[in-house]
Amino acid sequence: MAPLLERYNAAVQLIESSRLTPTEHSIWRAFLDEAVNPEYAAQYMWERMHDNSGRPAEQVLQELKLGWKRVVTRRDQVPSEARPLVEARDDSHCFMLDQKPSDPSVSVHFDHA
Repeated sequence: MAPLLERYNAAVQLIESSRLTPTEHSIWRAFLDEAVNPEYAAQYMWERMHDNSGRPAEQVLQELKLGWKRVVTRRDQVPSEARPLVEARDDSHCFMLDQKPSDPSVSVHFDHA
């Protein structure tokens, strides 16, 4: 078995054996399964849990969840000169809501991270 796949399986086992709520188990499985690179996500998770700090897996996962929450709720302002480029790149499409404005004549501005 490839080393990264082994890490993925080991991370899944760590999640499943941790004392978490059913929702937290689902969140962490989704974190791994829906990552752009699940093996890399598992490697990151594995390294954080085995950093020789002696903290229990549940505590490490709570810290990771707080960090994850900070990342996904952070709103960076796009400089005004870059805004048209970002809107063109995203085709005025809100990826959070997975939709475009219903009326093309209405200018809708989205916050971009």
